[in-house]
Amino acid sequence: MKSICAVPVSSSSFWWRLLLLLLISSTMTLTVTMAQDRQCVTGYPMDNFCIERGTLLDNNRKATLLFADIHTIHCLVDVDWCVDSGYEVLTPPETPGEEFGRAFELDATGIELTLAEARRVGKCNTCDQGNRGEQRAGFQATYVGTVDPTYVGEPPLLLVEEIHPHTVDCASLLLPEKTTIARTSPYLRNAKLENHRPPVVVPQRDGVDPSSP
Repeated sequence: MKSICAVPVSSSSFWWRLLLLLLISSTMTLTVTMAQDRQCVTGYPMDNFCIERGTLLDNNRKATLLFADIHTIHCLVDVDWCVDSGYEVLTPPETPGEEFGRAFELDATGIELTLAEARRVGKCNTCDQGNRGEQRAGFQATYVGTVDPTYVGEPPLLLVEEIHPHTVDCASLLLPEKTTIARTSPYLRNAKLENHRPPVVVPQRDGVDPSSP
């Protein structure tokens, strides 16, 4: 009976094939890792000024983390104190009556895109359509990006890559919705963090209400 022998393979051919397999494997691993690192959340952008003061500037009888969905676009994008304070993305509570969740702090790109999108659809002084816009309050959006690993604070800082209307959910973008949410009164948790802003004091401007249009 004749023995069956394998077809000889040259040493150089073997190593080239091995190198190709390693490159393919590394590329697939990198792609999967990058996909896993991308974060997605749909929620209400809220200025840190209103979060840290505890109540909405445009409705000071309403606690910010309980009534984020009635926050006006005027307050969100017209008032300098609000715009200059930066923004977080708040998510609706699982149980009605609980606080909104604090999902992410937005980076500079996220702030810029938020202002542009809110002004595009909103009714406010600096909105694209001025006071003829359709939406007065309750602005939402869907954010996609990656978490800044160097940021020390809570909630984490999102390096925003994309912003979509809230009707475009994370599932339609083939991304999981963020589920780990910081739920607490805002300043108390962050008070000891060096990079977190101190409490905001509303400037006095000759008795003028800063929330007025």
